[in-house]
Amino acid sequence: PEFSDLDSMLLMAQALLSTGKAQSELGWQGKAKTTYEEAGRVTERCLKMLKSCKESSDEDARRSLEVAKLFEALGDVWSLRGSSTAMEHYDKCTGLHRTIGG
Repeated sequence: PEFSDLDSMLLMAQALLSTGKAQSELGWQGKAKTTYEEAGRVTERCLKMLKSCKESSDEDARRSLEVAKLFEALGDVWSLRGSSTAMEHYDKCTGLHRTIGG
């Protein structure tokens, strides 16, 4: 995949998270849940794209950090909603931090 694709996917995931947060604050819980699920799917795609990048550069490290932050934010969202999915997101976040740390 092109790097620009990955960057735009990251932006999309961040935008979806922000939208979900806004919907949640407005009391639109159903819409927020759908938006958060979509943010999760986009973040998963980002992770797949990251893994398929052959070279590891500073850019990749930065992107890995972005994806880790997204997983962490998603974990926070789902733990607030009392969902068991939270743990999966936190695990991915921790895994990514380990990868970046070497």
